Amino acid sequence: MKIMTCKQMGGPCDAQISGSNPQEMLKRGLDNLSLNVDPDHQAALKMMKAMDPDSPEAKQWHADFETKFSQLS
Repeated sequence: MKIMTCKQMGGPCDAQISGSNPQEMLKRGLDNLSLNVDPDHQAALKMMKAMDPDSPEAKQWHADFETKFSQLS
């Protein structure tokens, strides 16, 4: 199990997000954004949902996330 903070994933808080693989961690990160109703979390969630998964920005974010995940111990 690997752990990153919401901030390390691009979110607004220091909540610890865990996952045994990148997909699990991403799902739990999105859950963290969805379950927090404060404006910062909602803005981050809105931005993530609006991002076209095929856009260069989304592909770069995902590649960066995969790299960060693989570097975790």
